[in-house]
Amino acid sequence: QEIKDTEGVLGSDLSFVGEVKKQCAEMDAEWDERQKTRGEEAEAISKAIEILDADE
Repeated sequence: QEIKDTEGVLGSDLSFVGEVKKQCAEMDAEWDERQKTRGEEAEAISKAIEILDADE
């Protein structure tokens, strides 16, 4: 009986680990996208500043 209980807990734990890995992968992808967006925003701001400074 104890072995069956342990196997059941192991199955639950493995399922949980799989879900956590999936969530981590999604968070990594979201982080990469946010970093890309921030880089594009910084570039746009730099270009806007150059344009504004050129008028002076």
